[in-house]
Amino acid sequence: MIRVDGLDVQGKGAGSWRVALNEVPFKVVYCFVGPRVADPAPHTEVRLVLDGLNSATLENPQDAATMTAAAIRRLAPHRWSTNRVALEVSCDGVALSQASPPGESPGVPGATFELITLPRRLVCIGALAAIAGLFYWAGARTGALRDNDPLNPDFRQRTYSLARCQLAFWTVLVVGSFLYIYLVTGFFNGVLTDTALWLLGISAGTSALAQAAGTSHAGAGQPVAPPIPQRSAGFLLDILSDAQGVNVHRLQMLIWTAVFGGILTTRVVTSLAFPEYDTTTYALMGISSGTYVWFKRTEA
Repeated sequence: MIRVDGLDVQGKGAGSWRVALNEVPFKVVYCFVGPRVADPAPHTEVRLVLDGLNSATLENPQDAATMTAAAIRRLAPHRWSTNRVALEVSCDGVALSQASPPGESPGVPGATFELITLPRRLVCIGALAAIAGLFYWAGARTGALRDNDPLNPDFRQRTYSLARCQLAFWTVLVVGSFLYIYLVTGFFNGVLTDTALWLLGISAGTSALAQAAGTSHAGAGQPVAPPIPQRSAGFLLDILSDAQGVNVHRLQMLIWTAVFGGILTTRVVTSLAFPEYDTTTYALMGISSGTYVWFKRTEA
């Protein structure tokens, strides 16, 4: 709901109202013209309830979400601070201006607003912190993000798994991005794209195939686990190394994961939408993951 005080609305009632914010038109679904509390004179306040863009009658949720995100980018370039917009209100085709003191020209209506209010900020930050904290707890307090090692019952001494950590990384980014877009735009249908499914699918497949590769390698006449229990050398060294030291295929996989993760985060924050990677990008991700799985068979 938007309240506009001081408009010259004498004789205006339930006519055909139109409102635009920074030249972005919205559809008015309810209008009320009445007196202000501070001024008992009639017709000095206009209340407009907006329900999406004029063109938001599209049946495709993806198109509606995209158009709403585009409008928000024009209206609110500052997500976490105050935004000011030029407000245009007309009734029955007649533009309305704010009342001005005698001798001055009518003012241009304007409005200030915060796209994400303090309660919503707290919800957004709290949700993201809870998701990240959950995975941090899983990595520090359980063996969910570590390699299996039957010879070492103490999970805290096991090495971290690159594939499992990659799956956790993409899960946090995709879920966090979805919540952020929802809190800003109000849309949840049409927000997730094929990109989110591919990212989670590739990382989940990599984790499963890496586990299967280790099992298959052990079944081909090799021991189930090294004769010496695994010992964690720290998170970064664990995900980049095997028993022979740092491996280039692990480093390559980590670099590409960080690059595409940064692209996704930047795209979501600036454009309120998931990036659309092409088939070449997905092929590159698949090659990087496939290389890691292949060499996983030969890691000591």
